[in-house]
Amino acid sequence: MWRPCLDLNMQANAMGGSTMRGIARLLSAGIAMLLATGALAQPPAQPQDTTPCRKIAPERLSVPDDFSLVFRSGPTHADWGTTTITTVNASGLATLKEVRRAKGRGGPREEKSTDRQISKQAIRRLYASVVACGFFELDKSYWNRRVMDGSVSSLQVTAGGKTHNVVVHHYPVDRFRTIVAALNDALEK
Repeated sequence: MWRPCLDLNMQANAMGGSTMRGIARLLSAGIAMLLATGALAQPPAQPQDTTPCRKIAPERLSVPDDFSLVFRSGPTHADWGTTTITTVNASGLATLKEVRRAKGRGGPREEKSTDRQISKQAIRRLYASVVACGFFELDKSYWNRRVMDGSVSSLQVTAGGKTHNVVVHHYPVDRFRTIVAALNDALEK
């Protein structure tokens, strides 16, 4: 323990002057070297999509007869934990399904399903959020490759004869979150 301190003290004195000034110079030189080589560089920024949704008045839209939305959220590894699946259609029928799996492969699987009716106004607001957020223009996948575990969410929307699916894994996508928040609002009313 004393040997490294003695060496540091000798190096500091060799750099000219008092021990404290020498240590400061030595540390400054070391930090400068680490910065120059990129060893102290900031990690890459968290991937994200912060594109905002537009403003659209729901009363100006008519919900297509084929409108449906399926939201799934659960663990990245399909055989662990609980996955929730929420399905809503244009008539307002909402099905909330919870699939629970015992930890480990081949464990028992429990399913619980609940149906409820959502008002036409809530369906219109939900569809308006899909349109306002440009859901059909979102990428198919937003995947943070630095995170290997955790949870994953997906949203599949059918409207006007088109179907689009978006998967999000540890990647903030504001438009995706806005649509999911609209779905939660519709289910709470």
